[in-house]
Amino acid sequence: MSQIEQDIQKLLEAMNEVLEQEGYPIDFPYFNFDDRENEIILTLGFEYEYFCSLLNRCMTRKLIAKKTLSLGFDDIALTQQGQEQALSKKKQQGGFGMNIGQLTINGPTQIGDGNTQNFANYLLTIESMIDNSQVSDAEKKKAKGLLQQVTENPLLNTIIGGLLSGIIK
Repeated sequence: MSQIEQDIQKLLEAMNEVLEQEGYPIDFPYFNFDDRENEIILTLGFEYEYFCSLLNRCMTRKLIAKKTLSLGFDDIALTQQGQEQALSKKKQQGGFGMNIGQLTINGPTQIGDGNTQNFANYLLTIESMIDNSQVSDAEKKKAKGLLQQVTENPLLNTIIGGLLSGIIK
């Protein structure tokens, strides 16, 4: 994830946190970022021009929306899509840790719909099969790298988790 993507994520999480603390619904035009002394701007510590570029990117991606026709960055609201992205990162940080090379799972593994531990067991099996295969070390390393890429992709994790839960039932 690039630095800009990480900063967008921090911004969305901060906006969602403020809304939850204050009890406002999403789409409520709560934020006024024309004020350079805004709590979120100060907390995140971004230069104001860079912060404005992040806001523009978020508006382009429909993560936030301007609720009035005025100029500037007042009356900004977090959208449903923006809140989903803010919350999805927190869920990913929850309890799923994986390191391929030596596969370790920290805490319960939940992929897809109620598919606890099954995905981790399949990954261990696949890694074992790679290690026991009759190919060069370079091929094994390449295969493990591809496996790591697959496991780091949230969309593929969900799809594979769904497939595995279907196989098990």
